Amino acid sequence: MKILETTRERLVIRRGGNPTLTEIVCLALWINIVSTFCFTAIPQNSNFPDQTPFIISFAIGLLLTHFLFPAHTKNESPFLYWFTVTFAAIPFLGIIFLPLAVMGMLLNQIQFPESSVLTFDKNENLLTIRSKFLYWHRTAKHRLSEITGASHTTQKVYTGSWNFIEVPVVVLSQRRQDGNAPRKGIYFPDTTDSVEKTVNLINEFLS
Repeated sequence: MKILETTRERLVIRRGGNPTLTEIVCLALWINIVSTFCFTAIPQNSNFPDQTPFIISFAIGLLLTHFLFPAHTKNESPFLYWFTVTFAAIPFLGIIFLPLAVMGMLLNQIQFPESSVLTFDKNENLLTIRSKFLYWHRTAKHRLSEITGASHTTQKVYTGSWNFIEVPVVVLSQRRQDGNAPRKGIYFPDTTDSVEKTVNLINEFLS
């Protein structure tokens, strides 16, 4: 969570920015597809030694992982790097084991975008939410006067491995134009400490 701007008239909050587990798993899957294609494209009845197709395809997967994997994440989390190398470079391994995890994460990210920028603007009476997930971008706008406040709760999230985890989220309560009771409409997941700080910051700005 990062505060990009905080004044009496504008509050801009950004979540995300660093590659997430979902993006790492998707990266491993796509590289493994390339590695597997190279493995199957090399003629098995060629004059190469038996292990040559595997070595070539593994080297291609390893090189792609090395150059595409974010350097700062590689230093911060060696486990994620070697996880990606294993499932990306070994032919067929990622294709067999990763699609279910990717689908579960993709379905989950429909509700929880990986990175978001929230802009509260009192001058324009707008709350603008710009979200990014992998290569998809979307923007949603709400009247700031309809946002009644923020709170935090937990939400069950499917992890793609037949398990659910509890994720802390910021919930913005939005009052409908027809005057009906407020409804919870916008979810903004993060760590517990960041969620509490974000809730306090938003409520202070809206008051």
